[in-house]
Amino acid sequence: AISLTIVRSWTMTDTCQNATTKEQTITVKPASVTVTITGNTASKTYNGSEQSVTGYTVSIPEGVSLTEDDIVGPAVAEAKGTNVTTANGGRYMMELTAEQFSTTNANYDVSFDVTDGWLKITKKSITISLDSNKVYDGEVFTVTADQRHVTGLVEGQSLSGQLWTSSAAPGVYVSHDDS
Repeated sequence: AISLTIVRSWTMTDTCQNATTKEQTITVKPASVTVTITGNTASKTYNGSEQSVTGYTVSIPEGVSLTEDDIVGPAVAEAKGTNVTTANGGRYMMELTAEQFSTTNANYDVSFDVTDGWLKITKKSITISLDSNKVYDGEVFTVTADQRHVTGLVEGQSLSGQLWTSSAAPGVYVSHDDS
């Protein structure tokens, strides 16, 4: 943003031929305006592949003659990730900052209010079903791999290991892991 100073002078003469010279200075300064930048966001379910969200929106106050073409920002605004993360509140961040933006319009002194964009990868649900209707007989019962069916896994991934073993008294038992 630039300031422009105009200096003009003139001479006034009255009917008695008295002359007076005056000078006037006009300084034109760029108008101050705040432009809001909002990074795009998305929540996507884990799928085993890298996922991303790109871009941002530009909000210019009404009545200001700036356009989005007057705003210069980063060439790439992207948040990307593959797995569920615990960093940054569970989000992959774009890392947008006000310092990454500027304007090409010299008529405005622009400040930028930036809200960073993010991508959140959420856990994918799977379902495990059993091919067994064993009646409790007091004996230890182990569910084997050929007795269970898993749906919802990402292609190329599998579930392995012992599902669970029960030696408890008769009843309904639910086993889950929140990790």
